[in-house]
Amino acid sequence: MPGPRDPLDPITAELLVNLVRVAAQYDLYSARCRGDVSGRRTDNLKKALVRKYGITPTQVQDDHFPERSHRAARRNIEKDFVRQIAQLGGCREAKKAGFQDDLRARYLELMDKLYQLP
Repeated sequence: MPGPRDPLDPITAELLVNLVRVAAQYDLYSARCRGDVSGRRTDNLKKALVRKYGITPTQVQDDHFPERSHRAARRNIEKDFVRQIAQLGGCREAKKAGFQDDLRARYLELMDKLYQLP
């Protein structure tokens, strides 16, 4: 099992990048469109990553995102999220389009893949 800051294999690193991105988007949707600022998905992911690999979502952003900076990665995730919501016509239209359901399904699918990894 990799320890803190140990390199991950490319497949695992890609999974974690996608999972951190989706968890952040799901939390952004919950905060912006539902008034739920708990950050629940990122928090649950953090617990799973610390338990499994001894790393945090911030470390994944620093070590495996193209930006190599958690601050820049968070800014880009938020910009992409805002753009997606705007393209859908705002929160109300995003909900009608099933955006939250899509985020939830992707988050759960990726978390399941994380739990299945050795």
